[in-house]
Order: sequence, then structure tokens, then C-alpha cells
Amino acid sequence: MIPTRYASNGTITDTVFDSMGRIASTWVGTNDAVSNAAGTPAYFDGTNAGSGNNMTETASYVYDNPSFTGTTSGVGDSNLSEIIAYPDGNTVGTQRVTLMSYDFRDRQIASESGLTLNSSGSVVQSSTVAYPPINVSLLDNLGNNLASLSFNGGATTLAAAITAAVTAQPGMAVAGLVGYSTSEYDSQNRDYEDQTYSVDPTTGTISTTALT
Repeated sequence: MIPTRYASNGTITDTVFDSMGRIASTWVGTNDAVSNAAGTPAYFDGTNAGSGNNMTETASYVYDNPSFTGTTSGVGDSNLSEIIAYPDGNTVGTQRVTLMSYDFRDRQIASESGLTLNSSGSVVQSSTVAYPPINVSLLDNLGNNLASLSFNGGATTLAAAITAAVTAQPGMAVAGLVGYSTSEYDSQNRDYEDQTYSVDPTTGTISTTALT
């Protein structure tokens, strides 16, 4: 079943789910008529447009694809790996791609936005976003955020940023780093101190003392 929302102006929003009940894509239009071909569902699923159908895909979702190869979901724990938005239709180079990475406990620890797809469907840097932002969080066993790091995606990769974040500390130079802050927690798991450090955006060097 495809949940459908109708706006007062006649706009239809369809949400397509995959076989595991996960959101696969969203579509917007004013006519979601389906074909009568044998074997096709009685609702619009993104592949069975009928006469007059003008639904346009606005976003698609990829799961369990940690290497971010292509736009096909893999096998795993249903972690959302990619969100692909289509602000100008599925025109090469106009898609807006956000990547997400997880640790072995399925906790999201990093993301990168400002990317796009090339003609073969591979994730690449967008020509319109020179410095795609990468954000990495270092979590403790309880899920507390011990450090937040921001990187210039034009100078490093998501995988490299995650690796570098593990050993980053004040006074170090970290490739592509543009932001660094830390948090401390007491024995009752309460955040009692947050510190923000300055970072040289050219060298990625973290200051030895905190600004706050």
C-alpha cells in the first residue's frame, strides 16, 4: 500500500515502500494514475505510470550501502546510507546526495552532504559545492557525544575523516579539519563541560587551548 496525501490545491504526494517496509522514494504530482498491465499493483509504485500520470520523484533512499557504490540498497541492518533529492528532476549533476555512516552498533557517526550523481549513478562531488561539509561524532559506550568534528569534503573523504577523527586532539594537524569541539560527562552521565577549539582551515591544526 502506498500512503497518499492530497493537498487542497490538488497536489498528490505518494510514498513508495520497499519489500521490507522502508521508505524507498517519494513522488509529487497531480495525477498518479497507474497502468492496467498484468502483474502491476493497483497503486502507483514509481514504475507503473498510466495515462496522464505526471508524478515526479522528489527523493529516493538507499540502505546498507556503506561503500556508497551506486544507488542500490544492500543487505544489512536497514541503516539509511544515502538520501538522494531531485530538485530538478533526475538530471545528471543536479541531484543532491547526503551520505550517512554508522558504527558497529548501528549508531550514525558521520554524514556528508552537497554531493551529486554522475551519469553512471556513482556518488561524486558536485561542481556547484566546492566544499561539501562532513560532520563526524565520536560516541562513548553510552552514546554520549565526546567530540564533534567538521571537515571540508573538498580536502578529504568521509571514510578518511572518520578515521582521522578517532585520534584527533588539541595541537594536532588533521587533514581537511575545519571545526573541533569536545564534551565531558560526570558519573551520572550529565554533560558538565563543552569546549570549542579554533582550527586553522588551511592546515587543519587544532589550537592547544579551548576558546570556551
